[in-house]
Amino acid sequence: MKKLFALLAVLCLCLSLCSSAFAAEGTQLGDTMPAFEVTDCRGELVSLSGLLKDHQAVLVNFFYCDCHWCRTEFPWLESAWEKVQDQVAVVALTPYDTSAEAAELADELGLKFHVCEDTIGLAERFRVDGFPTSLLIDRSGVICFAEGGYRTEEEFDALFAAYIGDDYQGPVFYADEEKITPAADPDALKKALGGDSAFTFTSGGDDDYSAFDIDEENEQVTFEASAEEYRCSIVTADFSARAGQEVSFYAGFLTMDYEGADFYAVLQDSSGYDIDEAIIDVSDYMDEYDLEIPYDGTFRIEFTCWSDFTETYAALSDIVLE
Repeated sequence: MKKLFALLAVLCLCLSLCSSAFAAEGTQLGDTMPAFEVTDCRGELVSLSGLLKDHQAVLVNFFYCDCHWCRTEFPWLESAWEKVQDQVAVVALTPYDTSAEAAELADELGLKFHVCEDTIGLAERFRVDGFPTSLLIDRSGVICFAEGGYRTEEEFDALFAAYIGDDYQGPVFYADEEKITPAADPDALKKALGGDSAFTFTSGGDDDYSAFDIDEENEQVTFEASAEEYRCSIVTADFSARAGQEVSFYAGFLTMDYEGADFYAVLQDSSGYDIDEAIIDVSDYMDEYDLEIPYDGTFRIEFTCWSDFTETYAALSDIVLE
């Protein structure tokens, strides 16, 4: 799932730059990337200087093994990188996992780029506060791109294309095209999702997600995509709860042509840490799911449905705090 992060310092180059999940003190877009050297999970010594000798760009990706969005992104990153691996190097760093745990994840997902334990504290140095976060260094060692949140294969393709080729005249500061979509009405959302006063709902309205469609007649929200489009929609539910309470909801796929689509709910605490998740079974028409609250506090559930050029129809309803 992509999140909004604190704005990175802006260069005085009359460019509108995108938001980022890192903000190292004294380091910003346009600065030279500090040298680093780290051993990957396969025992290979990796250095920025060595990578830039053989490649035209280096992507540094910050992740951790239990991060749902990181796992979502990695197969797309692998596919995009394999097309340009002679021109672009990728180094994925986890500040929270051991090298052995990183190796297990790399094997599980079939990742062939460098996956490393962040033994050099690069995530801390850049004060990374959201995962995944990617930054790209061009052939001259300049930080040209930084953004928090997952990217699709097509987005990585476009990013890499901006930094490879003999005609590159850098540095170039890359930003996605704006993709603002209207946000759903919060009151209409609450009514369609059961009307529980414990929740504050939002849907769509940022640069990554469209809003779910509100079906007031059937008291649910729906997601519909054709086979000719990629679509991703999100509903967020913010609330306070006590340890031992549960959030229950109904969700399911209303069509059988669901290959290439996913629907899931991720429970997060106030720091953005993923606590639990529910994967909606593609074989279910509508079924009940529960997420248990582990301790007192404020929380958010992100309900996300996406379809990768697949005809998809799904629904979400009756969200209740018990």
